[in-house]
Amino acid sequence: MMIAFHLMAALMALAFPAWDYWEAKRLRTARHPLARTQCYIRCCAVLWLSTFAVMAMMPLQGWWNVPPGLRQLAGAVSSDFMLGVLPALLVALMLPLILAVFSQAMRQKIFAQLAEIDYLLPQTRTEIALFAGVSVTAGICEEVLYRGFLFAYLQSAPWNLDPVTTLLLASAMFGIAHFGQGLKGMLLTGTIGLFLGYLYIATGSLLAPIIVHILIDLRATALCYLRAVTQRQAA
Repeated sequence: MMIAFHLMAALMALAFPAWDYWEAKRLRTARHPLARTQCYIRCCAVLWLSTFAVMAMMPLQGWWNVPPGLRQLAGAVSSDFMLGVLPALLVALMLPLILAVFSQAMRQKIFAQLAEIDYLLPQTRTEIALFAGVSVTAGICEEVLYRGFLFAYLQSAPWNLDPVTTLLLASAMFGIAHFGQGLKGMLLTGTIGLFLGYLYIATGSLLAPIIVHILIDLRATALCYLRAVTQRQAA
């Protein structure tokens, strides 16, 4: 079974970044109208297959609950406290979207930021619907893989890493997995991974990071929908 764990970790460390780079390069140069649609379907398939593999290898408690050795990183912060402030975090997360709905200046500012990864983002209604599916898939599967599985893997033999190294290394691997987005994208994703990892540790389970991760990605989906509506109104 340990061989299977090593193979999964190697897949996440090497194959996922290479695949992300290949997909990003393909999307940047693709002229086929279904290029993004096909990419979204492949993304969901790969993530769910990898997640099902982890679920088959490990019992539920092994990847859902944080390893006991990591709880010390939460310090005096209790899981009840983190769950209590979670609604405030979610409101702050959604605030730019709310402001963009009512403020044209905020809309234009956010749309300009989206231009950096425009090759990846949906344009049509079908693409937006599929991208919403990718958002939910990524929120569930990437948390199972990069928080649930990877934290348990790095904490076990033969690695037995200390809690801080486990958190930092797993967050770095999460950032590198988005290699196709370039250095800025990897740093941003790695930072988000660091936050989601701490949220996992502080609350003791994957529930909170999954919810936050899904909402982060769905916010991007909603912004793409808002952009599409704005462009149709201006046409």
